[in-house]
Formats: sequence, C-alpha cells, structure tokens
Amino acid sequence: MNFYWYIAEQEVHMLHQNLTKNWWDSFPLKLSIKTPWFDIEGNKSDTNTQNIKNLQKVVKKIEKQGELLDFENIDQEAPLFFGFEGAGIKLIEDDVVLVAIVKQHQALLLTGAAANLVGAKIETLKMQESTSLIRSIKNTWNEQEGISAGTVNEVVTELLKQASDHVFPKIRGMATFTSKQVAQASAFKKIKRPEIHNIVVGNPLYIEQVAL
Repeated sequence: MNFYWYIAEQEVHMLHQNLTKNWWDSFPLKLSIKTPWFDIEGNKSDTNTQNIKNLQKVVKKIEKQGELLDFENIDQEAPLFFGFEGAGIKLIEDDVVLVAIVKQHQALLLTGAAANLVGAKIETLKMQESTSLIRSIKNTWNEQEGISAGTVNEVVTELLKQASDHVFPKIRGMATFTSKQVAQASAFKKIKRPEIHNIVVGNPLYIEQVAL
C-alpha cells in the first residue's frame, strides 16, 4: 500500500499529458515554472485520486528511461530526475514544505508547496526561526540562480539541529534536480555533522511514507 503525503499536481499533470510524446528530451522546456506555489481548485478528494493514478503512470515512464540515480550518488552530472529514501525531517509552515534527508556525505533539501499535501495534517518540526528561513527561500525562489547557497546551508543546518531529539518516519520518492552545493564545513561542525560535504536541492514530484 502506498501512503502518499505529497504529490506535485501541476508537474504530474504536465508530464502525464505528454506521455504519448517524446517528452523526455523536451521536458525541461515544457516544465518552465520554477516556483512551486500555486492554488489547487476543485474537489480535493477526486483530485488526489486522479493525481495518484497519473503519478503512477508517470513514474513508470521515467523508470523505463534507465536507472534512476539516488541523491546521495549525484556527482558532477546533473540528472533531470533523481530518487531519494531515508528518514525525512519535515517542516510545514504557511504554504511551504521543507524536507531534509542525510545519506553518506550528502544532504538533500526538498522544497515544495503545502497545496500539494495529500490527506490529513502531518506532524512536523516547529521551529522558532523557521519564519525567517522560509521568507529567505520564497524571496530567492524566482531568481535565476535559485535559492542561494547561504540560505540552503542555513535551512539544512537548522532542520538537522532542531531534529536531533526527534525520530522521523522513513520516506521515499522522486524529485526534479535544482542544484548541488558545497556544504559550509564550519556550520555543520557546530551541529556535530561534519560528515556532510554537499547539499542537493530539488523539487519533489512525490513523497510517500515507507511502511516498516
């Protein structure tokens, strides 16, 4: 059973519409919207059901293109899509969804829209400094270079620091690649995570919780 709690409706819809076309090569041009913040209208239950059906078709199509790279294995070449799996540190505030995962020497920061959440409210971190962090993300989202390296490092270190005494469920999913940045060594040493050397940033296509 799939327990989805995030599906990027707009992206999934655009990909599903192009299933019969050669969208693999043209996808970056068709999916030109950078910001994940948008409104979903209509019956939420019906929309979620259709989104899941469309998502499953899209995922099968992507997987047929070849082996899907996991985020911790992203090196010099930037993939169009990548997979992720691990303990997901989540923060949901206002209309923003942030998820961080750490594996080996890389951290992953996923940024998305609360409008894409599926089902009931999900328990997440509540951080005193989250408002300023989220404001920084939204202020830089539509800039050509995307979220700044300083903001990415600040968000990930704060999430990891606040999550040190929490246990989070295992999640997995697929995302579109945004950037890979060098982690600020001094910042991660302060939170006793010196093993993190890089941070991959992406927009989740979907996130599901893994049953243990």
